[in-house]
Amino acid sequence: MSSYQRKDYQSLLDGSLALTTFSEQAEGEPQEETRTRVLTQRPHRDHQTAGPGLEYFFLGNGLIQAAVQHSTVPTSGTTYGLLLMDPEHFARKSSSFLYHPESGLERTMVTVIVKDRVCYPTSSSLELHWEYPASVPTVVATWRAGRCRVREELWCPVGVPVLVRRVRVTNTGALPVDVQVQAMLYPNPMLFDEQSALEERRMLEAHGYLKLQLYALEDARVHDRWVTSSVEQLGKGVEFSTTFVYRLGDSQRRLSKRQADALRKKSSQYWKSTFEFRAKGMLDHLFQTAKNGLYAAISSTGKMDSSIWQYNLEWVRDQSMVVVGLVLSGQEKLAKTLLDRMMDKMVNDEGVTLESGRWRGYDFYELDQNGELLYAHWMYWRWTDDDSLIEKHW
Repeated sequence: MSSYQRKDYQSLLDGSLALTTFSEQAEGEPQEETRTRVLTQRPHRDHQTAGPGLEYFFLGNGLIQAAVQHSTVPTSGTTYGLLLMDPEHFARKSSSFLYHPESGLERTMVTVIVKDRVCYPTSSSLELHWEYPASVPTVVATWRAGRCRVREELWCPVGVPVLVRRVRVTNTGALPVDVQVQAMLYPNPMLFDEQSALEERRMLEAHGYLKLQLYALEDARVHDRWVTSSVEQLGKGVEFSTTFVYRLGDSQRRLSKRQADALRKKSSQYWKSTFEFRAKGMLDHLFQTAKNGLYAAISSTGKMDSSIWQYNLEWVRDQSMVVVGLVLSGQEKLAKTLLDRMMDKMVNDEGVTLESGRWRGYDFYELDQNGELLYAHWMYWRWTDDDSLIEKHW
């Protein structure tokens, strides 16, 4: 007979990630001869948010939030993975849309099939870095697929809940080869309980917590969980490219190439309107990634997790500091949205400011928050000469 002995939840994980121990005892055997068999279902290694050799590249636009994972240590996580979230609703890493309890982020990698050989990114050939074509923050991943060189470019256009993932495959061999590029939609089963391959629309859809779509801008075959773009006899030195689109929300219309180009132009205009910091090396890198990260971390309504995947809560202190960073990086509109939301939702009638996502009373009140909020207002007004928030709230 098997007896249920214990279930130990880790953090806020669902039951599928619980560590469960069973003890089995054969009927009629003496107690001292009992044999115990331990069966454990452990969280996938991608469940952890920090570890040796683990880093993230954050993208977003207030309507969608994405993180590209890079792990150089196998025990810390999948070498190359993609996470998607809705910035309006805070999440743990394990409750993001593409995380799977059994496979983690393994199925978020693009695969390239070269002459019937299935290839995917490995730590030996994978490199990730930031690039800024036309000033648009773009995560670039390069890796090898047999005779071919693969380059991926991931970015979020302004104004739509979309992540664009362009994949370029170049034949560096001497002979022509057949190439297929595949992206898989394998969403978190705790959030999505229905999935469809809409072959006529050439689109994959998952339904549940919300709707998640995956398709290619170009002609592609859709089957089961895969979107596949292919080319026959790719010649030496020739490049083949396809662009995958991940979209959140209930949209009946696909993006066209023309619309994607227009979004690229609009996104370029936005980023060119922000401040530029002319420096070399690490200082320039830190400024650029800080500017990108602020934009990626905040929802379009001004909501912000004070520690992504950890707190899932808001603090006036943290968001006041973010307002200053937005002002100094030339993102005044978003700074105003954040300030206005704080005044409407994060300050009560007695002037007590929100911390840890709630008003905790005077015994736990963080006194510096009021000063930080006033300083954020002063910085916004001083740099923009916009006194509309002061008139509205005082």
